[in-house]
Amino acid sequence: MELARLFTSWSSVGLVLVSTVVIYLTVVGYTRVAGPRSLATMSSFDVAATVAIGSTIATVANLGTPLAHGVITLAVLYIAQVGAAILRRRRNIGSALDNDPLLLMAGPELLVDNLRQARVTEVELWSKLRQAGVVRRDDVLAVVLETTGDVSVLQRRGDAQLDPQLLSGVRAAERLRST
Repeated sequence: MELARLFTSWSSVGLVLVSTVVIYLTVVGYTRVAGPRSLATMSSFDVAATVAIGSTIATVANLGTPLAHGVITLAVLYIAQVGAAILRRRRNIGSALDNDPLLLMAGPELLVDNLRQARVTEVELWSKLRQAGVVRRDDVLAVVLETTGDVSVLQRRGDAQLDPQLLSGVRAAERLRST
């Protein structure tokens, strides 16, 4: 290894410090403007934006890119993030950006084809049920794989009826209505 690569000038150190602080403050500022959605549970679009933001920060901090380019790149990424959030509100476009929620259990019945389609194992499903405090399989009303990859567990509460609107947009929800 070349010895010169181990050391740097004080001016380079100063540039790295200033660039890192400016990029950090830019990310914080853009995140505040874009709103909490940019830090919420992530869809595939959110993950891509987060990776791109991290890459931009690393590139600028490494002095490989002018600071202004990093700030502009971050602005474009955040604008795209806000644009995607606006497009998600439209049903026909939103479904292209996000997966539809998918029913994994209808009552105590495992929907094996849906588990396979979602690439969720029974072991993972049992773990989610335990985390939700389920102690009996018969207490499960529904299990839904959400658009973000989270798993929602709806439990029976006495004779309370499930509001059908809670299943709006959930693929295979008709399986639950027939149980």
